[in-house]
Amino acid sequence: MGLHRDGTTFVLKPFDTELRRRLWWHICLLDMRSSEFHGYKPIVRGDVFDIKLPLNINDSDITPNMTEAPKEHEGYTQMKFCLKRCEMTKAGWKVGCASPISSSTATVARADGEQIVQELQSQLEERYLRYFDESVSFMLFTLKVTRLIVARTGLMVDFPRKQKEAYTSTIIRDRLFSISMEVLELSRFIMTTSSISKWTWHSKAHIHWHAVIFVRSEICSRPASAECDRAWEFLNTVHNQWSMNERGRRGNLSRPIQRLIVKARYVREMQQLDPGFHLARRMATPDTAPVQAGSSELQQETPDPYGIPGKVSPDEYMDWMLEDVGIDLYSEWRTDPAGASIMIVIRKQTQLLAN
Repeated sequence: MGLHRDGTTFVLKPFDTELRRRLWWHICLLDMRSSEFHGYKPIVRGDVFDIKLPLNINDSDITPNMTEAPKEHEGYTQMKFCLKRCEMTKAGWKVGCASPISSSTATVARADGEQIVQELQSQLEERYLRYFDESVSFMLFTLKVTRLIVARTGLMVDFPRKQKEAYTSTIIRDRLFSISMEVLELSRFIMTTSSISKWTWHSKAHIHWHAVIFVRSEICSRPASAECDRAWEFLNTVHNQWSMNERGRRGNLSRPIQRLIVKARYVREMQQLDPGFHLARRMATPDTAPVQAGSSELQQETPDPYGIPGKVSPDEYMDWMLEDVGIDLYSEWRTDPAGASIMIVIRKQTQLLAN
């Protein structure tokens, strides 16, 4: 079918060219979402297609009989929501979130990734967001989703990726926590604001696993605070809105995530009795540091530009993600006198979540 080639290459009519562009970019979006959710490398590669972005037009601007492409608008159109998603997909490819870059290119350095996110934000502000009127429901929805995905892209720049560096820096972890909180706060706004409720289904279909994982892991290792209280508020809302228990019963929510939920709830209950209670953080160490007793040797791996292990199951993918943010769901209790009983409780609660 040659969908990866722009319609102008085949001298197609403007209408056919536009439909092919929209279809191809939707395939790219689905490929990115699927690869992230299931832990597989993306199928689409950025160097195998030459299709341009769809035009910034309204549907009424183009008809099957047209021989010349319609002139693009500068302001808001029916295609704005789609176009901003396409722009974010392109940015996602560059930072290696879950999409294509050549196999010879390693994941971009953090500084380069942050620059890409800044350029994305400036570009979206200039081309799209400055035309939005927040009093119009769909424009408000589009604006919030845009802010959400920009924040999520920034999170992916710093999120651990099986690299040699240890994510022990308080500054980095605080930044990751702040960005993750922003992602969850925006998600909650989108899913609970009545004026945009007719489009809530869109966000309910997009669970931001990295933000959920990181915030839940951090509140396990941080003392009780107002910030952690806010984190719990956001987590409880998105947990219910995303129907995470139901997804778990259908097999989409992996057991590692369920165990993390139970562990975080346990910490929360203990902090209500003792505000100073928290679990020690166990972070991976650099290759140059001595290996702690009882820990497994760090495996030497060829850096993966996607930051995703090979072909793995959803459960293995989640275990990998949890490991990279330094989460061992049981280690803190193995040396606790009551550890055995606590681990039994966690396993039972995990089974309840899945039933």
